[in-house]
Amino acid sequence: MPLVSDSVKSANYLSGSIYTGLANSRVRDVNSGLFGSFYRTNRFEKVQTFYGASLNIGAYRVGRFFPSNIITYNPDPNFDSLINARGGRKSYGSYGVFGGINFVDSYKDGSEWRMLGLEMSANKEFGQYASYRKNLPDSISNVLDRKQDFYTLALTTEYIGRSGTDGAAGVKLALGSKLSPVDFYYNGTYNQSKVLPMFMSMALHYTQRKTTGYGQFVIGYHTLSLHFGMNFRL
Repeated sequence: MPLVSDSVKSANYLSGSIYTGLANSRVRDVNSGLFGSFYRTNRFEKVQTFYGASLNIGAYRVGRFFPSNIITYNPDPNFDSLINARGGRKSYGSYGVFGGINFVDSYKDGSEWRMLGLEMSANKEFGQYASYRKNLPDSISNVLDRKQDFYTLALTTEYIGRSGTDGAAGVKLALGSKLSPVDFYYNGTYNQSKVLPMFMSMALHYTQRKTTGYGQFVIGYHTLSLHFGMNFRL
């Protein structure tokens, strides 16, 4: 979004990225996909806001399990064969809305520190991977999320430095969580408890005129991923 030192106070953006990552126990599963969004930003003296809509499509490969892979609980005796029979490549996607606010401190050289940001999103999932989770028996999974509606909340901080008259470079850190817990079945008794998946991310970005390129690393509950993308100011 525009800096405090920019003449632009409001702007529309298109964003697109590709990503790849690993997930599940021992990060045996692989997922990759495309993410796109349209959003609008508004800048005030000490506050910035943004809001928009997004679409995500990709593929998730459920990796094969073997008896030696089982660590934390004693599942169904047919655990490995049941998982492997249902595994393989699954398509997935989601659509949703997002928004946020930053509280900003700016400096004479044109750089700024977005000291504290709050970001929220609401998404609806679709595709084969959602159906796979919905129909997976409790007895062969210790962490299972059957929901297709998911919501996230994150706290962020970001520093951006000026690079010449038309450029800027920055780093952004985030700590967030899914707002609804997922089911956890433990120790072969299938006593249900809850776990709240959290995530952390770091993004590096560079802007020249109306175009921003970025790379982002995300690590979360049994998952990690890399994202590379571009934002274009319309």
